[in-house]
Amino acid sequence: MRRYSGFGAVLGAALALAMPLAACSSKKEARGCPRVEIVDDLSRLIKFADGPGRDPSDVLYAARISDAKSQCEYDKAGVVVDMTVSIQGERGRAGAKLPGGDVTYFVAITDGKRNIVAKRNFTSRLAFSDKGQAQLDDELEQRIPLKPIGSPLDPLPSAEDHTIILGFQLTPEEIDFNEKQRRE
Repeated sequence: MRRYSGFGAVLGAALALAMPLAACSSKKEARGCPRVEIVDDLSRLIKFADGPGRDPSDVLYAARISDAKSQCEYDKAGVVVDMTVSIQGERGRAGAKLPGGDVTYFVAITDGKRNIVAKRNFTSRLAFSDKGQAQLDDELEQRIPLKPIGSPLDPLPSAEDHTIILGFQLTPEEIDFNEKQRRE
């Protein structure tokens, strides 16, 4: 029996040491991540060939922001948001020979009062397959600075009330076209 009690003591000590480590490694961040929104009217882009024509035969390519996934991690200075922005594209009749097309989209960050606190444009290239389709997954990192804690009694600063907004950076004519398409 004595042999086992030594083993039990060693096992008990090992478990006692492992328990706090497991608690630390499984500790989940209580603060939430910013919400991510894709602006519906700015989620679609139609690029037309030069000239006045705006019917299907004049389309070079079309693109759409199809998804945005995010996760965040807090540090002493704020929160870092890792994002994947998914964009799908398709060549149009006027762009039948195009190998690719550029898309410019924006990522804006708003505070809890919906004030834009940061905005940045990103330009990426859609590479069309032989069938005229394209899929793009851009990986981005956004940093949201937060006020430092004044005293240990202050609540932890959070970016839960912030929103990350995505959309194509469209011209006024492209916005008008999207609005007309939505109404029809």
